[in-house]
Amino acid sequence: MSDFQPSEESQPETPADHNASQQELQIAARRLVGIELDALCTGGRHGGTSFLPITANVSAEIESLLGVTAYHIPTGTRSANRKRELDSPRAIPIDTFRPNGAAHFWSRVTRYAADHEGDTNPRLFGKLNADDIKAFLRTKSNAIERNELSGGSSRDCDIPMYASITRKDQLNSRFFEGIQKGDVQGIILEKSTLIQKAHEEWEKFRDTQQVPVMHARPFMGLQGSTEELVKFMHGPEEVDTLVFSDTPSLEAAQEIRKLHLRDMRKRANSKKIENPFHNTDVDELIRVAVLNVQGGARREAIALLEAAREVHDFNVEVHLVENGEQLESVKAHALLFPGGWHKNQFEAQEELGINKVIVELIRRKVHILALCAGCIQTRSAHNELDGVQSEGCATGTTFGVGKYQIVNNVLSGPSDVLMAFHNNEDPDASTARVLEDIPFSNGPYIVGADMDQLEVIARLSTTSRAKEIDDDDGNIVGVQVSNQATGVPVQMAAAFHDPAIFQLWLHEIGVFKTKIRHRGELEQQRAGYRASELRLTGLTEEEKKTD
Repeated sequence: MSDFQPSEESQPETPADHNASQQELQIAARRLVGIELDALCTGGRHGGTSFLPITANVSAEIESLLGVTAYHIPTGTRSANRKRELDSPRAIPIDTFRPNGAAHFWSRVTRYAADHEGDTNPRLFGKLNADDIKAFLRTKSNAIERNELSGGSSRDCDIPMYASITRKDQLNSRFFEGIQKGDVQGIILEKSTLIQKAHEEWEKFRDTQQVPVMHARPFMGLQGSTEELVKFMHGPEEVDTLVFSDTPSLEAAQEIRKLHLRDMRKRANSKKIENPFHNTDVDELIRVAVLNVQGGARREAIALLEAAREVHDFNVEVHLVENGEQLESVKAHALLFPGGWHKNQFEAQEELGINKVIVELIRRKVHILALCAGCIQTRSAHNELDGVQSEGCATGTTFGVGKYQIVNNVLSGPSDVLMAFHNNEDPDASTARVLEDIPFSNGPYIVGADMDQLEVIARLSTTSRAKEIDDDDGNIVGVQVSNQATGVPVQMAAAFHDPAIFQLWLHEIGVFKTKIRHRGELEQQRAGYRASELRLTGLTEEEKKTD
């Protein structure tokens, strides 16, 4: 037996300590998922989005054709041009980190956070060479310490980063381990010859993980001149985003868009993601179609499967869909609108024949979970509701699932969220819970909600003492179409992507299925009663049929 006695510094962990450390781990996990989603939400499918250099001055038509989500600031950019973009960003600005300019980089990062605190401008992203990741992480720690001493927050320095790859040897297991840890959030390949290697090394790394299917491929972009990128789009290889080193012409943008849509229409069958938590003892199945035309669909699909781990009365089958034919073939019971850029998503869905299928699915009353950009797509179909108009939203980009409006691009960074939890019928029990440091990225909140149709399921928390969701007056960031009546599907919209919203949605679908089952049992019971009662009247079988 050991004679070790715990010192004052190593006392046994108490339940309170354990709960606190678990909460810290959950917050850290949310932070990592949040910045990963930030990067994914700038990407598309088959080169469906673009980053332009800040020197590019293009028309709104070119921006729309290319799905521009960011303007990157190359090394060697004149300070006046960089300042102009950071002062008034046209989309997400991406600044470049270099070890010998680290002090200036972090000064710009913290200044940007201070200058844009509380406004609707997008948050800052960064880019660096993969060889410089260690220097980036070291100088980031120093920058956080300096910023906190000057009254800032560590979160000011926690920006999403893309790693530029210039050589094949940079793509190795250590690099992808760093991505999993959150060192960087995406990859920008500077040569098309690196694409195949990037996919192969990612798959090789993914296969070493305990449950490989639960790891989404990171953001992947390709950088080059317009001529090089057009040539790439004629080939079979896949990246999310095109990163231009020059200014594309209208003709080039039109050709790239045509090639992008061609690739999106190629496959008639959806991509099914195997559910590692499938319960062979359960027969009931919910097929969920996740719209995968732009944004964070890959990560959202995996988050949904993570939530399905906790569901034991039905199985969840997840399909990524990228055109109308695929969406029809899934025969979905439920539809997930992912985060991303709502205008880019809606327009791509329209061109790919997805929107008309969505309208039909809504008519058939499928379950819906709409997150962030999806929340914007499912707002009221009218421009105004009770005098409240959606702000920062493209007109004509909505399916009118819920009677609410949106204020867009107003929530960035972590916030505490008060969530509605299921009531256990104990009048003294809390039915709401604060989740700390939920990440938001250029997100919306909900206004003008019609409370005759909707229930609030999430608010920005202003008090930790609220027992019920309506005890707080924070901005609404989640609603559900009221489903008190049997047969009304579970239709939720939220401005964030935390596991809690996925789990709440699946649990509500479970409640819905129980109501349907009970209704069937009641109808069968009533039919038996009716047959018995008719026998008392002495009616003939024929008369019973016509009664």
